Amino acid sequence: MTAYEHPEWLALLRSIIEVPEDDTRRLAAADWLREHDQPDHGEFIETQIELTKYRCTKPKYRELYRHDTGDMPVDLVYEGYCGKCHQCNTANELRVRSRDLLTKVALTFLDLSRDFTSLIVGQSIRAGHDEIWCDGGTLRFSRGFLSELEVTSEWFLANAERLVWHSKYTLHRAEDDPSKPGSVPRPCPPTAQPITKVKLTNDPRDIEGWEDEFRPAVRAETGLAVWKCDRFPGIDFDLQTEPHIED
Repeated sequence: MTAYEHPEWLALLRSIIEVPEDDTRRLAAADWLREHDQPDHGEFIETQIELTKYRCTKPKYRELYRHDTGDMPVDLVYEGYCGKCHQCNTANELRVRSRDLLTKVALTFLDLSRDFTSLIVGQSIRAGHDEIWCDGGTLRFSRGFLSELEVTSEWFLANAERLVWHSKYTLHRAEDDPSKPGSVPRPCPPTAQPITKVKLTNDPRDIEGWEDEFRPAVRAETGLAVWKCDRFPGIDFDLQTEPHIED
């Protein structure tokens, strides 16, 4: 049994997915990983959470800044960061560390199952401080866990059951024991992540069986229109066509 298959890890993972905004749960997961021979993954979570605490002290400064030495990686240049204040310097140090850790963690993370390795097999991958890029798609991390995907509709729909979990997901009892009617919660798989956004590079409504599964909806927090799918509650979808809300 690997650390990621341990019941304690699955319980931590489930609690993070259920309350993704709670960093206390993520830090508890980081501590657990350190104690179970996954120190890089634990530190990656801690580093990404620490990074959220640092913001430029000059928020109106919009110039793109690079170190005079020219040794700042391109993915560490950010609009809105002056690059000179203590906050920016600390944030940049944390980004460099986060990138180094994600480069190490990526292989472990991608090897968790065929779900991710099928995305990149035969391709080279690159890691930024919060992203993994490959020809097959992009994985974006937030506060130590995968939060966004940019992939084809075919790949997502083929792998969603193992990547996406929600407490509302159920299994029919008939699948387990025909003598017991009703439904039970679907177990949280070790490959599940607190994914909240998925950008699909082609329209899933062109796939048989999915023509009517996506609907436009309005996010209460922002008032913006997004695509939703009842099969995947909690995820906002970008179908590359604007969702239209009828009056």
